[in-house]
Amino acid sequence: MSVGVVCATWVSEAWGQAAAPETPEPPLPVAAEAATEEPPAGAVEAAEEGAEGAEAVEVEAQAAAAPPNEVSVEATDTEARVAALEERIAGLESALYEPHEQERQILRIYGFADVGFRFFKLLDGCTDTSLCIQEGKTPSRFRNLIDEYPTFVLGNMNLYFDAEPVESFRLLTEVRLSRYPQGIESGLDFERQDNELLDVTSSTGRNRVTWSGIILERAQLEWKRYDAFRVTAGYFLTPYGIWNIDHGTPVLISLALPSFFALEYIPTHLTGVQVHGRTGLGPADFGYHAYVTNGRTPTVLDNNPGKGIGGRAFLEWHEPFHVLAGMSGYYEHYVDRQKEVIDINSFTIDSDRVVDYHDWSIAADLSLDIGQTRFRGEYVLNRVAYEDGFRDSPVPTRYAADEWRQNFYVILAHEIGKSGFEPYVFGEYTRRANPTDRASSTSSVGLNYSFNPYTKLKTQFFYTRFYEYDEPDAPEVRQDDFITFDTRFVMAF
Repeated sequence: MSVGVVCATWVSEAWGQAAAPETPEPPLPVAAEAATEEPPAGAVEAAEEGAEGAEAVEVEAQAAAAPPNEVSVEATDTEARVAALEERIAGLESALYEPHEQERQILRIYGFADVGFRFFKLLDGCTDTSLCIQEGKTPSRFRNLIDEYPTFVLGNMNLYFDAEPVESFRLLTEVRLSRYPQGIESGLDFERQDNELLDVTSSTGRNRVTWSGIILERAQLEWKRYDAFRVTAGYFLTPYGIWNIDHGTPVLISLALPSFFALEYIPTHLTGVQVHGRTGLGPADFGYHAYVTNGRTPTVLDNNPGKGIGGRAFLEWHEPFHVLAGMSGYYEHYVDRQKEVIDINSFTIDSDRVVDYHDWSIAADLSLDIGQTRFRGEYVLNRVAYEDGFRDSPVPTRYAADEWRQNFYVILAHEIGKSGFEPYVFGEYTRRANPTDRASSTSSVGLNYSFNPYTKLKTQFFYTRFYEYDEPDAPEVRQDDFITFDTRFVMAF
């Protein structure tokens, strides 16, 4: 029995060594884990029966003990270290060659462009102004003001620089690249601007280039932490209506500009600060804009006693179809001053008020999308009232009068299945269009074709007519009426 006890002790010590390896870092393999279990009862009984059984058990215990376990642990440790190193190397390579998602969104550059062809034709029946007068005809006031020759057009070439260095702040700058002011005629003498010059820094030093300009559409800083309350400051698009907010050729349906937009019943761009946001309101979203700006300043700084103020509120439904309805308003007290040196010795400068008027505008807009049918409509009412003695003078000896102006348009478009074709009709009416006409109207049809979500071909034909004060409404063509054909290839990127 004593021999059996000694052998059993050796077996117990052998199992204990297997259960406590020297290198505990990696998990033991399955074979090593099996060696840590309690000795089977049969082995102890065999050890107690005699020396031969004990020796057999001892051999088996030694075979499953330290040496095999140490080899397995070392192999596992090496494999784990190699795997960890490979993972670290892969992570470093990823950091070097693949920027993080947040870094890719710090600055985005995108934009749109359009080029096309335009044809303008007056319907006064004249070909030569002098000959027309000799024949007793009244030539259109637009004759020779707008060339009737067909022409190719470089339209918009707009680039957006959209920076978001941190989550709550954004800088958006939009610039339009153009060929202006090359060839622009100004003043009553129609003096033409010539921007061609010699490129003296070129290799030849004598090739000619056209010095063109950049039109700033907007440059605004925005704090946008909350959807319901955001703050935008800088030079921004005035938030009113549909046309001025949609802004880009790829988004707008029609190529023809409404009169209220072209004549700026409400300024299209303003410098100042605005608060805006949107929030859920039952089945609809409610949004608002409120702003304080410099208004219609003749310079980059404000020389007016007051500020231009305005706002917009809208409701938007998404179900069962998309509807957006909005109301906008704007007011400013405009003052222009002319500076004059009254004493050269003391260099004393006086500032005289030359133009002074009050400007009010209200506007309403409606967008409706039902399936593949789209409806757009806007109405703007504008009132201008001058202070006596401070009226604007657009031309010598002529002064602007107080006036009410109103303009509205409607567009109805329908996309034909999945063909990419979208025909539409456009109608516009303007009351008090200019000092010589009491009203004007534009009737138009157009066709847009989408090659893909990024490129479109837009074509439009429209007829514009004017209604004079001393003539009743009549179907015959008047001398100032004209037709226009315009087509543009548009790309967004």
